[in-house]
Amino acid sequence: MDTISNINKMLMSVLKIDHSVVSNLSTEQVLTDYGLNSLTAIQLVVQIENEYGVTIDDIDLLLENMTTINKIVALIEKYTQ
Repeated sequence: MDTISNINKMLMSVLKIDHSVVSNLSTEQVLTDYGLNSLTAIQLVVQIENEYGVTIDDIDLLLENMTTINKIVALIEKYTQ
């Protein structure tokens, strides 16, 4: 499964949104419009860490690092490359 598909799956779980909504999101869509907040961002980080076997440094645990799919991809790539 590619990174975007993994992120979409995680967003459906964390944000409790339907597949049809997630599949229509642009990679620059602001996810706070769909319920991403500081608490759901931490839930998303936990899923990322479990899925990719990484530990996200505290300095990167900022909501602004996860407000779009592209930013989440960049965060994952930072820790997997």
